[in-house]
Order: sequence, then structure tokens, then C-alpha cells
Amino acid sequence: MKHVLIVDDNQTDRFLTRSFIEKLGYVVHEVFDGNEVERALKLFTPNLIILDLLMPQKDGLETLEEIYKTDPSIPVIVLSCVAEEYKDKVVELHARACFQKPYDASEFMETVKRLVGDI
Repeated sequence: MKHVLIVDDNQTDRFLTRSFIEKLGYVVHEVFDGNEVERALKLFTPNLIILDLLMPQKDGLETLEEIYKTDPSIPVIVLSCVAEEYKDKVVELHARACFQKPYDASEFMETVKRLVGDI
């Protein structure tokens, strides 16, 4: 079974993202802040992380850098309302894809499947 970790402080956005990921048949885990990612990665290794950039306490850029240092093999999709503004930076920090909210759901789901290794 493939596992996807959603990191977003907005409950509505997490719910929407979860609904798309579950349609693909993956197990979804959710955390609300970058600090929670570190704890989650001690418990399991996700096949994919979907990461917001604007979060309290620890933002997505710092979290993205820490994910790469912890396990560079975990692919990360940045999904944020400021994704275009930070696109160069998230690519530099090894994100595999970057989507601006609102986004095209079918393109997003195809990217998820590709990065999880199902296509």
C-alpha cells in the first residue's frame, strides 16, 4: 500500500487534497505544520509528501529543505497559493512538482501517480 503525507495548515485544503489522493487508492496521512513532518517521518516513510508553503511555526521552504536532508528519495509536491512566486526556490530545494492553488485536479492526480510510481 502506498502512503501519502499531506502537510497543510488549512483543514479545508487538506480535506480536498485527501479526497483526490484517496480516489487514487493511497493511504493518506495529514499533519498541519512543518514541525509535525519531522515527527511523522520518524514513524513511517511516505511514498510522497504534498507540502503547503505558508504555515505557522515552520514554513514549507524550511520543511522542504529538512525533508531532503532526512531522506532525499521522498518526492515532494509543493501545493500552495504562492507556488508560482516561489517556484525557482522550491525546485532548487528539490521539489519534484509545484502547483499553484487553485490547480487542475486531473494534472495534479497524474503527477501524484507518476511520483508514487504508478505510471
